[in-house]
Amino acid sequence: MPDVTLVAPGAPPVWWSVAADSGFVAAVADSVAQTLPATPAARAQWIAGRDRWMPSLVAPFLARVRARLHVAAQPDSLLADRMALLLAARAATVRWPPDGGDELRLRNDSDIRAARGTFARLAELLSGSH
Repeated sequence: MPDVTLVAPGAPPVWWSVAADSGFVAAVADSVAQTLPATPAARAQWIAGRDRWMPSLVAPFLARVRARLHVAAQPDSLLADRMALLLAARAATVRWPPDGGDELRLRNDSDIRAARGTFARLAELLSGSH
């Protein structure tokens, strides 16, 4: 039995790999990054603004994938959320280097949040008494 149970992400669809290798992730995220103000306030809003990522990043990314690769590209909600996180982190890294993307992932990635939550129980987990 694992100490911490997490939802395992499914395998990404083939079109994701093709799109990433074709530079679509960088093209969309970097373009959006250039529209964000380079201020600390804008950085904080972007990092906390998960509701902005779908319309500003995932929608144009999927539109590009569909137009260029001629695929349906209909991700389920888990994959769309993961794509949003990856695209938003790339945009944050480009707009607020060197650590904008790292901060975004630390605050929003469910795996990292789960890991951070286990630190309060670290002694118990390491002792094997759980």
